[in-house]
Amino acid sequence: MDTISMVNTTCSDNQNEANGSVGCKSDSLYEDYTTYDEHIAGIYLWKIVAPIMIIFGNFGNILCVIVLNGKSIRQYTISVFLTAMAISDTVALNTGLLRNWILYTFDKDIRLSSDILCRFHTWLLYFALSFSAWMLVAVTIVRAGLVCFPNKMKFSCTKQKALATIIIIAVVLSCSKLPILFGVGDIIEYDNGTMAIQHCVYLSKKYKLFFNNIGSWLDLVSFCVIPSVLLIVGNTIIIYTVIKSRQKVGATQQSTNDYRQRKPGSKSKISSMTTMLVGLNAVFLVSSIPISVYVIGYNQWYEEGDTRDLAVLGLMWPITNILMYSNNTFNFVLYILSGKLIGKEALKLLCCSKTNINADTELVANRQPEANGIHIARHNRILTNNMALQSVTRMSDIKIRNMRNLIQIGEIVRQQRIQMIDEMSQQKNRRLTKCLNKKQMIA
Repeated sequence: MDTISMVNTTCSDNQNEANGSVGCKSDSLYEDYTTYDEHIAGIYLWKIVAPIMIIFGNFGNILCVIVLNGKSIRQYTISVFLTAMAISDTVALNTGLLRNWILYTFDKDIRLSSDILCRFHTWLLYFALSFSAWMLVAVTIVRAGLVCFPNKMKFSCTKQKALATIIIIAVVLSCSKLPILFGVGDIIEYDNGTMAIQHCVYLSKKYKLFFNNIGSWLDLVSFCVIPSVLLIVGNTIIIYTVIKSRQKVGATQQSTNDYRQRKPGSKSKISSMTTMLVGLNAVFLVSSIPISVYVIGYNQWYEEGDTRDLAVLGLMWPITNILMYSNNTFNFVLYILSGKLIGKEALKLLCCSKTNINADTELVANRQPEANGIHIARHNRILTNNMALQSVTRMSDIKIRNMRNLIQIGEIVRQQRIQMIDEMSQQKNRRLTKCLNKKQMIA
């Protein structure tokens, strides 16, 4: 973690870039420990490894954002959290790791450009690192819920609720990092009429004591301890539930004599999403713990160490940072290797353009030999379509004839009914007239 303690200094800029910490030794001691091989090796780590991780991580995270928002994956709620985590990983790489590479390669610290950039850059880096960790926690909790309560979670865990959770986490983390915006900046001092500006330092001794003593522990708890505990608990629940369900399935299949017919190795098969989460969590634990321990113990080690110890600390600083940023760099590799669906979509996206180019090349090369075959196939399709149209036309003619016959039969039946009704009415009239005549004769 590119801690705030790395920006507060009363030393010269060159000395800050070399030791990257608070507290300054004498110039002679500074010159001594910078000549050690450990310190020089640390600088080469920044110059060589950092740009490779930046390029590789940016490419992978952008690829992940595209793949996770594809039609086949964006329907899953977890894709929302993974997309947010990929974006925060990209921000962390381009604020923290890129800044250190520029610092040790071109001897220029972008935080010293302005007071606003110092405050915002430091705050954004802290926020991005913590946000990425908590997105991983959110994914693990959702996955644990889906494994334990699949039916309830499918209805209750929606994309809208996932977005609301992301917004709440972002707001809480932003507010927790607000002291950085107000505790770090430029200080203007006047000494015998001359103005001196100290760039990107603690604005007061209280802020310095807070960040060096309390702030580092708060960062350790919020960035490493709490997420690590939640990840371990979530992974334990997921693995335990998966093993139990697999044992039940195995027992059921064995009782129905289907157990022997299963494919070899299927017993050790765990869902790809579970495998991916376990891998992500393991990488996070390995990468976050060393930098947290380094930040907590640095001030004491620096004050009590000799020149060789300072050189070792100068080597451990890039090592712990590279470990931490490896979590932001290689997450997408775990997505592709562990998540079968994500891996397939990524391969489709990467191989799509190459496949189209090869197909066009083969079409141009084989256009003449395949011309006759194409014409024959087209002719056959036309004949088939014509035959289908003729059969449809014949069927329609038959249906029309049948309808006409039915109409004619209905008309004949209607006329017969009318005739029968007329005859019956005439008979009634005749009977009435006979009855009337008889009455008249009797009268």
